Amino acid sequence: MPPFWGKKREEVSSPPDAEKLVENAIELYSSSPSSKPRGNIKEMAEKALTMNPSCYSAHVLLGYLDMDDSNLDGMQGHFLKALELAPDPYNEYSWDWVVMCLDDGLKDYKRLTGYLTRFYEKKPEGFVAQYLAKTYIKLGQPQNAMSALQKHLTMFPEDKDTLKLKRKIESKA
Repeated sequence: MPPFWGKKREEVSSPPDAEKLVENAIELYSSSPSSKPRGNIKEMAEKALTMNPSCYSAHVLLGYLDMDDSNLDGMQGHFLKALELAPDPYNEYSWDWVVMCLDDGLKDYKRLTGYLTRFYEKKPEGFVAQYLAKTYIKLGQPQNAMSALQKHLTMFPEDKDTLKLKRKIESKA
């Protein structure tokens, strides 16, 4: 069973014991959402990090536990560490971690724009350009929002969603 984040376990370069421990903790975490044995899960993830400090899956799990506990600082630390250690920080799962951590959790829009800019350079897709533009709007920087959309439209002039967002921002200016 692949985890609910990241790549399948066999694609990750952590020692098997640390990954197996995280896999067991994930199963425990996802088996009973309302009555999670939280202490055991956290202990398992922390032990996996002791066994292998670069086990990004353990950081993700600890980030989710911190999110459940409304520990936003802990959540941010673990998700960003997981992103740093992830085999591919520009995949769709990494995207979810960063959005959850920086936008939904902490409203850290400045850091989010930096990540989205790097993400867009690796993966120039409309949804990334649009999210970047919306984040610039949250920062009160409509000029940067328009610049991000225009950059995308020079490469993909027929992107309807990006054009729609551009018109919406222009109408509010």
